[in-house]
Amino acid sequence: MRKICYFGIYDRKYPRNNNIIESLKFAGVEVVEINNTEPGKRKYLDLIKRFWKVRNEIDLTIIGFPGQLMVPIAKILSRKPVILDLHVSYYDSIILQRLKHSKFSVYSVFYYLLDFIACHLADAVLMDSNAHSDYIARTFKLNRKKVITVYTGFDFAKYNIKAEAKNNNEFLISYHGHIQKINGFELVIEAVKELSDVKVKVVGLGPEIGRMMELVKEAGLEDRIFFLGAKPFDELLSIISQADLSLGFFRKNDKVDRVIPNKVYESIAVGLPIITTYSSACAEIFTDKEHIIYCDANNVPDLVEKIRWAIDNKAQLEKMSTQAYSRLQEISSPDYLSSNLINNLRTLYER
Repeated sequence: MRKICYFGIYDRKYPRNNNIIESLKFAGVEVVEINNTEPGKRKYLDLIKRFWKVRNEIDLTIIGFPGQLMVPIAKILSRKPVILDLHVSYYDSIILQRLKHSKFSVYSVFYYLLDFIACHLADAVLMDSNAHSDYIARTFKLNRKKVITVYTGFDFAKYNIKAEAKNNNEFLISYHGHIQKINGFELVIEAVKELSDVKVKVVGLGPEIGRMMELVKEAGLEDRIFFLGAKPFDELLSIISQADLSLGFFRKNDKVDRVIPNKVYESIAVGLPIITTYSSACAEIFTDKEHIIYCDANNVPDLVEKIRWAIDNKAQLEKMSTQAYSRLQEISSPDYLSSNLINNLRTLYER
């Protein structure tokens, strides 16, 4: 297996796509990228033409995230194995989590079938944690052996920003990412009411940003919680590296339990300790008080207690962030990612 086509409408800058592609290259595999993210339907014709030219040269195809619509195209055009990096199920995300449509609606049936057909047509499916792999196999009636876990990790070769020296006169907390109900940022606001010695910088936008800004204003916390808007990724890392502590998710549902948010990887990668709700997925890699601080979901008093512990135990906090950084380097190393992925792909290809 020497040549792989990475195919689809995927975002090349998205951490997961980037890390998988770079790990394949590290393993000595030639990666042919056929990608088009332009709006409209014409991009599909372009993708088909370009894929047709290389279909006989490649050993297998990986459909980048998001890729459900691209699986049938790749299967029709090539007899080589097709691997889908599902990463996120449309049915789970749109119907079960965001509740955009009723579970018994036509939309629900459409998104379920879209995921179901793509997963069954693909020769293998990639997911980002064992907990998520179990869920996908169960939900879409797949043989569990067909679902391969590939942790997203972090691209240290491209971004290597370490936490900066801190101002000892204040305790600065960072919160970044897409601000939506599942994040539970309103719990952070309630916690800050009880913590007069902390300030919070919020980087990101989302459907809940307006409501969160109103809650901050109503609580009189405009001088301690600052909304900085969305930032380019390298600038985002630079901003959060100035903090003493990072915050993750504080609501709990099935999806939170089976995913490792990018913000967890990113915070640890810049040397920041992070507090987040416990999840089965995070626990596959990170241990409480050794790499990360877990708190109870939907529990403001517990969040306040954990932040106060962080403020009072800075030496232990620094040790924990160092251990988490080393752990993340292990699972993000090109050697680790490529050996796991290549071994699974080679078995599939030979079979």
